[in-house]
Amino acid sequence: MYVAFAQAVAVVELATRAVAYVDLRRDVTTEGVDGLAWYRGDLIAVQTIATMTRVVRFDLDASGRRVTAADVLERARPGWRKPTTGAVVGDAFYYIAASGYDRLADDGALAPTTSPVATPIFRIDLTSRRR
Repeated sequence: MYVAFAQAVAVVELATRAVAYVDLRRDVTTEGVDGLAWYRGDLIAVQTIATMTRVVRFDLDASGRRVTAADVLERARPGWRKPTTGAVVGDAFYYIAASGYDRLADDGALAPTTSPVATPIFRIDLTSRRR
């Protein structure tokens, strides 16, 4: 099982409950993953690092414990407002493009808005983005 959190992505062995970070190449980061899905032996992630918000495909080696490459699927797409988690359906990845996180006050209440609130769902065709 893969688990994403602010600092990295980890693998949890369900039988033993052992936890280990996924190994990375030096030019790849799995920090700031806010949505993670499995697709044909790879991981699809929404990363929300302030300067690097993107949807990325992490190619895994045969063991599933090492990221061998990262392919950016989308970045800085118009309509994004704090994108977040998604899901694979067939050969497509659907994710929430405007989460509304920026409307949360310190006490957890939603700040008022005068603009219509919409939660667009964006779709990425994963078959056209294969390595």
